[in-house]
Amino acid sequence: MKDNIYIKALEIGFRNETTGISFDDVVKELGLVEKLKDESFRVNFAIWFYTNFYHKDLESLALSSKTGGPIGNHYRISKSRIKDVDDCSADKSYIKGESIQKYIDYLEIKESRESSQTAKKISYISIGIAILSIFLSPFISRIIPEKPKQVIVTENRDKTDDAEILERLTKIDSTINSTIIKLSLIADKNVEVPIKKRAKVNSVKH
Repeated sequence: MKDNIYIKALEIGFRNETTGISFDDVVKELGLVEKLKDESFRVNFAIWFYTNFYHKDLESLALSSKTGGPIGNHYRISKSRIKDVDDCSADKSYIKGESIQKYIDYLEIKESRESSQTAKKISYISIGIAILSIFLSPFISRIIPEKPKQVIVTENRDKTDDAEILERLTKIDSTINSTIIKLSLIADKNVEVPIKKRAKVNSVKH
């Protein structure tokens, strides 16, 4: 929101709280030189300015203009007295305490409004991101393949396990050898029997 001329005038007065500033300097800084050629605007702005800025020679006129004061334009800032006001326009005036409080209140309201708008924007962005993530997550999962899991093989065998395996293999080997020997002996016996029978038959014939 763009500050109006009255807020800007309070800001100028706040900056020059201790040093003071003249009516003419405020008018120049606000760029109101041309507008003040309108007599009605000039009177109205002079009333506002000297109500919020203290000038010892114009305080009574400013208070009468604000509160209604004595009847008659002679006791107020008016078109009939604007010449007297113009004579003091180059003098320094000082922003009043109640006007400083008005300006501080304005700044607090402005800051609160800006913070509220910023929070609202952030909430809108967060909602937008959440909605996008809901709609885009299936497509992203298709585009980006799942990273293969790394398989780590660890060898947990110890020397005792190897010894047991070797012992079992040795027993199996010895068993196989003994079986082979037994089978060979059996085969040898089967061969010897018919040889002896043949020898007996031959002896009988002779």
